[in-house]
Amino acid sequence: MNKMLIVVPVYASYDLHIEFTQKTLDSIANASHINHEYDVMIVSSFCKPMYKETLKSMAKNCVFNEKNGVSIAWNTGIRYGVENKYDYIMIINNDLVFHPLALDNIVKFAQEHKEFDYWSCGEWKGDNNVEERTAINNYLKDVPVGEGFDEHPHFSSFMITPSLVEKLKEKEKLTKEPYPGLFDETFAPAYFEDNDFHQRLLVNGFRASKTATALFYHYGSRSIGVDNDLFISNRKTYEINRTYFMRKWGYDPHSKVIENDDSIRYKFIKPFENERTK
Repeated sequence: MNKMLIVVPVYASYDLHIEFTQKTLDSIANASHINHEYDVMIVSSFCKPMYKETLKSMAKNCVFNEKNGVSIAWNTGIRYGVENKYDYIMIINNDLVFHPLALDNIVKFAQEHKEFDYWSCGEWKGDNNVEERTAINNYLKDVPVGEGFDEHPHFSSFMITPSLVEKLKEKEKLTKEPYPGLFDETFAPAYFEDNDFHQRLLVNGFRASKTATALFYHYGSRSIGVDNDLFISNRKTYEINRTYFMRKWGYDPHSKVIENDDSIRYKFIKPFENERTK
């Protein structure tokens, strides 16, 4: 039986953050888990004291990081998954709901498509009419799944293996990559850490995928959407992260869909290639 660790990063500054997280956890609990066992790990990058006990009650494994950062939270879960020898490590946003077949199907897809090193679920967007809102509330149980897949990964719900972490670490250990094998925690608190990881997979010869057999609905930007202070500060940190990405890889990914084989992706084969090694 495959053993999966589901890592749920949480930023908790308002009641709605707790509500979103609970809805996500409920959709996990209501999903099918025929071909795998799973454990849930909550990693809080920020939590007001009033919500700590609530978060602790939502998962047996709950970690409170001292620093706020999406990549920091992801790495916390990844390190735990590697150390505890999970077959799969799944990282998800805390503002989504799963189709009841999503988790079984992502594991099945990974087993059937070992040519990939990274597997992600497919986002179901719908048209937001009454019937579709009902489907969301029922954890998408009336939504048919697809069969296709492509190599445009999604970072709201993705799955990797300890093997990928170790292989990527080995390839990056002699480069200027600050976090070999893991997400670059320099991107803080959020944005562009996913673009960076995808870029690193490509230039190191790995392949990522997204499957329509495993669907989820993503409410989107719920952490900053209900926290005005976080929303305002994000305007500054977003641009800092964007500039850092450009310095690291030589191009700007802002608001663009860049194909995997686009030559711009291979302007730098190694990070910070235009900077002299000190």
